[in-house]
Amino acid sequence: MSEGSGVAQRVVAVLTQRLGISPEFVTPTAELAEDLGVDSVDAVEFALALEREFNVRLPDEVIAEVRTVQDVIDLVCERTRVLNEAGRG
Repeated sequence: MSEGSGVAQRVVAVLTQRLGISPEFVTPTAELAEDLGVDSVDAVEFALALEREFNVRLPDEVIAEVRTVQDVIDLVCERTRVLNEAGRG
């Protein structure tokens, strides 16, 4: 299993558990606002939950740019990769 798929599973778990979204609706192409009904308050809660889950910092301006579940997965993968590389330096 790739790193991305593990991240994807954890992102989906955070979405479904924290925001009460049914897993069958959470697909990589699902848009957070339009398809999943994530509003600005939900987005903040989701971002905070992701920060705790992955021990990363997700700046507000970056979170504001994500549109789909895949965008979130890609963002978390990128942020964890940067942290891991910094830790090795």
